[in-house]
Amino acid sequence: SNYRLEYGIYPDSLAGLVQPTASARSSGKPFFKLAEKDDLKDVYGADFLYKVDNNGRNYELSSLGRDGKPGGEDADQDITVRP
Repeated sequence: SNYRLEYGIYPDSLAGLVQPTASARSSGKPFFKLAEKDDLKDVYGADFLYKVDNNGRNYELSSLGRDGKPGGEDADQDITVRP
């Protein structure tokens, strides 16, 4: 949310929270790191799945759970957040 407030859109990838993206650089605004690389992984050490929709106005953040595969139950269940 802080990234979108500053630059008007969400970053193309989660790496944009760690280092400036092209849109952040072209904005002329200073870049402030919003995450560490380790923050971009779920509790099982896998990379989060991140998808931007609607020209950078919405995003979806997912973890595939403990097994790292789509679907599953309990700790293997997928979790998706859409603000």
